[in-house]
Amino acid sequence: MRTLVDEVLFNKYLNFLHTVLPPTAEFTEKAWKW
Repeated sequence: MRTLVDEVLFNKYLNFLHTVLPPTAEFTEKAWKW
């Protein structure tokens, strides 16, 4: 079970990916939710 802190860090990580690598970030986000 992920904690609230993990959720926040994960969201920041996704936001970082979307900022740096928009096309790759979308693929990574889908890959993380399998």
